[in-house]
Amino acid sequence: MLTLVALLIGFYLAEGAGYLVHRLAHWPGSGPLHRAHMAHHLDLYPDGGSAFLSEAYQHPPARSGNVLHFVPFVLGLGAVLLLVLPLGWALLLFAEVAILALTNSVLHDRLHVREDRLEGFAWFERLRALHRQHHDDMTTNLGIFHFGIDRLFGTLRDPSRRAPDQPPR
Repeated sequence: MLTLVALLIGFYLAEGAGYLVHRLAHWPGSGPLHRAHMAHHLDLYPDGGSAFLSEAYQHPPARSGNVLHFVPFVLGLGAVLLLVLPLGWALLLFAEVAILALTNSVLHDRLHVREDRLEGFAWFERLRALHRQHHDDMTTNLGIFHFGIDRLFGTLRDPSRRAPDQPPR
């Protein structure tokens, strides 16, 4: 039971950390992290319209940055876990957060791929619609596969729940 509670805590720790990193990526003061993320938003997938999908996922150019910008966050989280928890619990939570981060990254990339093999699954289509909304308005929907923190901070916008006078997308 204690392990299940720890894994649940780890899930929300990962979600909160992902939300924070994504918010930082939208802040110009985060330097290379912001430049890399804006290359994704403004150059490769500029809005939620027709440019939102591509035949294969397009990675930002090497000069704008890459996944290595996340290494300090991962190492920092690992250090904090080691300082405040027994080694076994710290390793369990760190492994969970790492697996969720990797899942988040892979799933995010697939949301931008036209004719992905996950199309047709209702959960995938919902995630894609929520992520498309994020590309329409970068202040919304900062989660990828879970939006609890977005709900908490009021940044969740569900395009399927538009006002009756609003035209469909």
